[in-house]
Amino acid sequence: LMVIEMNKFKLLIKRIRHINFDRMFDMIDRVHKESGKMKLIILIDMIYSAFVYNVGYLDYYVFGFVFCNKEERKTFMTMPISNYLFKTLNDKQRRDDFDDKLKFNEIFNDYLGRGWLDLRKANYDDFVEFTKKYPVLFVKPVDAFSGKGIEKITSDLQAIYNSLLEHKQYVVEECLVQHEGMNVLNPTSINTLRITSLIKDGVVHIPYTLVRTSDGTKAIDNIGSGGFYAP
Repeated sequence: LMVIEMNKFKLLIKRIRHINFDRMFDMIDRVHKESGKMKLIILIDMIYSAFVYNVGYLDYYVFGFVFCNKEERKTFMTMPISNYLFKTLNDKQRRDDFDDKLKFNEIFNDYLGRGWLDLRKANYDDFVEFTKKYPVLFVKPVDAFSGKGIEKITSDLQAIYNSLLEHKQYVVEECLVQHEGMNVLNPTSINTLRITSLIKDGVVHIPYTLVRTSDGTKAIDNIGSGGFYAP
């Protein structure tokens, strides 16, 4: 419990230092439209929830905290608890294998089912050859999350190449064509399944599975970038 509380404090400080006020007020607007409550009341409750439950503005919106009472709010697995479980249940020596997208691609290349390129190692000629094989690309930073820095690109190779290096979007991947059944759900993004697994005593357990999709205007399904999910 002491470890979780310390983790909560560290995460709270990190959130305060890197808060995106435009994003926060966008979440407040969304909560206001759904609940009808005054924006000032939502802001105060959002700040209160950040200190008491360590819930960020995105989780506040996604979890529907505005509709939950005190006892219900205690039942949610917030980011600090999730981080604590991740660090406790997984091999410390292997964390970077999942945090670094390119290292993940290299280790699990046989299972990815898509082409990819590491701009930290490839040069411009390698990039041009890659685009000849895959004219539509997804590019992203190595260690970002929630869809941050992900773009779908198709043209002006030299300018794009220079921009990718400048913004450290070193991960370049083939744009997949999804199954027609998933495409019916939403054709603007690659809709995905997020399956959480836990191995105990050699037996694999699946705590939950989510289907994720975009809002119909973007090419990514990350909820932190406007997408949504359902169990």
